[in-house]
Amino acid sequence: MSVQPSSGTGSVTSVVVNPTPAKLATPEEQRPTAFVELPEVAVKQPTPAEEEKALKKAAEKINEFIESMATDLQFSFDKDADRMVVKVLSRKDGEVIRQIPSREALEIAKALDTLTGLIIRKKA
Repeated sequence: MSVQPSSGTGSVTSVVVNPTPAKLATPEEQRPTAFVELPEVAVKQPTPAEEEKALKKAAEKINEFIESMATDLQFSFDKDADRMVVKVLSRKDGEVIRQIPSREALEIAKALDTLTGLIIRKKA
């Protein structure tokens, strides 16, 4: 491979730049010059009776929603994985619709726990 000189007719222009240092701001110039004051707005705090009424209404809405879904929630504790498990079950046949964490995730956690135990035993 050979490199040939360029035969172009273009010209190169030279420009000289004299950089000037940037001016640093003095502490007085760095201080904020104006403050914005926001109006104070009074927020009405609900009374305990109003809070209780709102909570009851929210609970009723949640229960209505769960009833319409025809599902049940089941909470359990998996001792092997040392984790809480939540299952969404069908009311018709008890089939597991969703499990959190999934069975696969629980199996991975159990396997990691077993491997950790083996590593610790080998070091001891």
